[in-house]
Amino acid sequence: MLHEIVDRLTPVAGGLGVRFEPGAWRCSLYNNHGAVSSSVVAFLFGAGDGVPRVIVKLSRQTDTVTREEAALRRLSALVPGRVPRPYLGGELRGVAFLAMEGLDAEAISVSRFEDRFPDVLAALLELHGAVSEAPGDVGDLEREVLETLEQLESRSAASDLGLAALCSRMREQLHGLAPLGLPRVPQHGDFSLGNVLVRRGGGVVVVDWEDYGAVRLPGYDLVALFATLPGRDVLRHPRLRRLLSDSLHRYAMHLKVDPRWLPVLVPLHLARLLLSCEAKGRSDPARAALSHLATLARGGGVGDALSG
Repeated sequence: MLHEIVDRLTPVAGGLGVRFEPGAWRCSLYNNHGAVSSSVVAFLFGAGDGVPRVIVKLSRQTDTVTREEAALRRLSALVPGRVPRPYLGGELRGVAFLAMEGLDAEAISVSRFEDRFPDVLAALLELHGAVSEAPGDVGDLEREVLETLEQLESRSAASDLGLAALCSRMREQLHGLAPLGLPRVPQHGDFSLGNVLVRRGGGVVVVDWEDYGAVRLPGYDLVALFATLPGRDVLRHPRLRRLLSDSLHRYAMHLKVDPRWLPVLVPLHLARLLLSCEAKGRSDPARAALSHLATLARGGGVGDALSG
């Protein structure tokens, strides 16, 4: 199948300098298997290459591959260099594929996160600023927020973590905040450390856009990034908590979000992260999100995430 994709790709990507000599290429495969969806990622190398020329994602979940291709085509035009350039999408024998730019980039380790974070935040602000939309209908906003709260309340009905009281406090705050409005900002949806890479030549590039646009409330990606840092409890770590607070305020200023929303958006996004990860069978980030929500509930106020 990869040979067929390479044959289709050559006339499309040739103008960009991406070519393979007939038969003179090799590949390395990575299987990304999850409880709900799975894909195979093929890294294609030319003769003597140390860096892949092309990356091909293959999946039987056509909708996710189609969504990722649409996201990359839009974002690569708006914010060049921040996402892989898409070359060719299609379907072969019931398998959807997306061929995109090969990346000479490396993941950010947890130990280097704070050093690298200014570049990560700059990339996120650039990506979100390019697609930010005017606030939507107040009623639609309330329904979206309340739906998440109702799902969390239902999920936590038998819990002794204090989440029901946390939801009640958020409902009270929502009534005063909804008329302020929120810009609609399509979020990456899985903005975790593993999907944020640094090019060896400099610059942050974000990969894996299968969930793009599923969340449109601003700030979700930023909260999810901190909440899923491996081995780090952001709300119990004073320096990380301050970094999250400062970056959220900078984000709010850049995206024109009224900062009074921030103490509600933090637990709301943690709730959305919890529910999404549980639905997808991703136990580690789900446990982390639940732990953070319990910390906020014990703190007696949703504003604790933004306090010094």
